Amino acid sequence: MEKLTIESLEIHTGFDGSAPRSIGGFKAGVRNELTVFPSFHETDIGTSPEIKGIAHRLCFIIRNKGKKAAQLKININHESPDEKFLPFRDVYFFKHQQDQEWKMLPAPPLDGISSCVIGLKPGDTEFGESPSYNYGRLCKYISRIKKNSLVHADIYGKSEQGHDLLEFSISDSRYPAAGKRKAGITARNHAYETSGNYCIEGMMEFLLEKSAIASYLLSKYDFHFLPMTNVDGVIYGMTRLSSISGADHNRVNTVPDSAHRAMKQVYDREQYDVYINVHNWQNKSIDGILSNDKRFGELVNSFLPVIPDHFKIRKIVASEDWARDQGYASREELITAEPEKWEKSKSWKNYIAELKTGVNTVTFEFPWYARNTEDMKNLGKDALLAVLHADIHYNLEKAGNFK
Repeated sequence: MEKLTIESLEIHTGFDGSAPRSIGGFKAGVRNELTVFPSFHETDIGTSPEIKGIAHRLCFIIRNKGKKAAQLKININHESPDEKFLPFRDVYFFKHQQDQEWKMLPAPPLDGISSCVIGLKPGDTEFGESPSYNYGRLCKYISRIKKNSLVHADIYGKSEQGHDLLEFSISDSRYPAAGKRKAGITARNHAYETSGNYCIEGMMEFLLEKSAIASYLLSKYDFHFLPMTNVDGVIYGMTRLSSISGADHNRVNTVPDSAHRAMKQVYDREQYDVYINVHNWQNKSIDGILSNDKRFGELVNSFLPVIPDHFKIRKIVASEDWARDQGYASREELITAEPEKWEKSKSWKNYIAELKTGVNTVTFEFPWYARNTEDMKNLGKDALLAVLHADIHYNLEKAGNFK
């Protein structure tokens, strides 16, 4: 843990999930003013998106050691010559240690710097670009849920830095596995995208609540979770990769990385029938449904409830849509003409769909804007229900039951 003192306030970083990881990424100003450099690293060696001006992950603790409330002006210096993403960096989140929920705070960017003023009660307040969720919290969560007889937890490998890679599954043994489809759910391919962990908590709360619908779905599916594949990236404050020049865990083909290799081995072993990967891109107003099959994506969208309070529109993007954006009539035409481009861009939803026939895959992009952690848990439950019912419907549809 490292700290910087500004009058009665201390800025703490260097802990599990903090970013920037080093106190060198913080600069004290006059009269309770702080400047933060999200893309600061001890070394400038890196690859996009971890380089200066591109990396944007933010998570640190502000400790008010006084007996009265204080204010702090925070200037977030993006150091970016590319203003493409600056409009997305105008809201941040904070939570005092006594609060149950995170609150959103506007921080409009001007000349590449997002600024806000935050009121700080005595004690610790966590501040970040989104509600935090670190490796330690995941370990505690799994320790709690594995006490349920339906849940089995295990370790599927080690990260480059020697951290355990955690997996868990939920299955109702009253129903034979041979008669069920296997659903795989993955989160935290990219270090900053915390929505996936809250979505998974919401999914698990639903599956273990013993409702009639949960019991029905447990009779038709076994569930397998990889809740945090990019453990090193999460712990050490990366934005997207596993290290400054590390692996992209949402690409099949990337630089060598032991956690990435272990993840692929799990996918090859499990051979999912249904696959969900949860991300949160920066675009505030769009929920993304990225499917391997256009019809399946449309069905997922149909089953997913509309939540007007969250100010989102839905965007369905299938693999064939991406191929058309590249100038080809179909995905197959692109693969034939430019196999290297396809392999370079291939994500796990594509890879898993290619392992065997009859597989339905989807990647969700659920941004944090206007949402709190309870909202995200509920969205996780809704997303799981939508995918499973879309899978049931789609398979009946393909069998000709809806002519």
